[in-house]
Amino acid sequence: MAIRRHTVALGRELEAQRLEAANGQAVQAPGTAKTLVVGIDDTYVKHREPLVARQFQVTAGRVERDGKLGARFVFVSSYPGWTDSFFDGFLLQQGMKRDTAMRVVTDGDDGLRNFVQRSSPGPMDSQLDWFHIGMKLELLRKAVVMPVTYQEYLDDPNAFDPLQRRVSRLRDALWRGRTWQALLQFAWLRGDIDRWAAEHSGRFVDSVRRAKRVIKEFRYYVCGNRRSLPDFAEQRAAGHRISTAHVESVMNHLVNHRLSKKQQMRWSPVGAHYLLQVRAELLNGTLTDAFRLANPRFRAPSGFAQAEH
Repeated sequence: MAIRRHTVALGRELEAQRLEAANGQAVQAPGTAKTLVVGIDDTYVKHREPLVARQFQVTAGRVERDGKLGARFVFVSSYPGWTDSFFDGFLLQQGMKRDTAMRVVTDGDDGLRNFVQRSSPGPMDSQLDWFHIGMKLELLRKAVVMPVTYQEYLDDPNAFDPLQRRVSRLRDALWRGRTWQALLQFAWLRGDIDRWAAEHSGRFVDSVRRAKRVIKEFRYYVCGNRRSLPDFAEQRAAGHRISTAHVESVMNHLVNHRLSKKQQMRWSPVGAHYLLQVRAELLNGTLTDAFRLANPRFRAPSGFAQAEH
């Protein structure tokens, strides 16, 4: 309990430092960042009071500053003391100024995109994450293969190659950012499924229904995020980040391994929020400096800095 109290107290101090930065009271003003790319995602953690809510949302991510990976961030926006100024202070600590070019990479969640937009000093570019598109493509590739009998497979082992080629053309259209071509491929793929179902009337009804559902959901996903669908080939050639895989890594290190996956304990939003502030600073390698700022007389013990890294 003593360790918990000290950890939560340090988490409060870290939050206070970000709020001071948001109010222009930062002790050390960082250099101006020309570009900031915010990768952001969310997950859920079991609530301590199941009668109040079974789970609560935890948001985390990482900032890329001037082409180099920077600090991690994490917060629980549902705890009572939360304000948007916390995230404003974090971005200001990373060098955000009025002329900083901002870009956000998400899985298509409008809430996360709008959240970063509120903290941006000006218009912000939005980009869809190729990591999640790739997972949906893989799901679609498996859904269009029907569970035929072994004898039918021996008679025609390449029966579903046309459908697989259709999915490949869909992938190429999305990779090039050509939304209209992708929508055409969705329509043609749905027609291919309908023709196959007509030729095998009454068979594999559940598999056909599942394939149509996957196509429909994927098409809605692309339509809803068409303004955030760039030319990924061009972005990658320019050296820009096209995936939130680094955010998934942050989510696993910060939240899932400690608070969610294979953990039977439950958490309060306040306790989880402050604990995660300490864990984020620890992974960023700035915990010693933040603690020293809160306690000027503090001297790190031997080996503390090495343990932090």
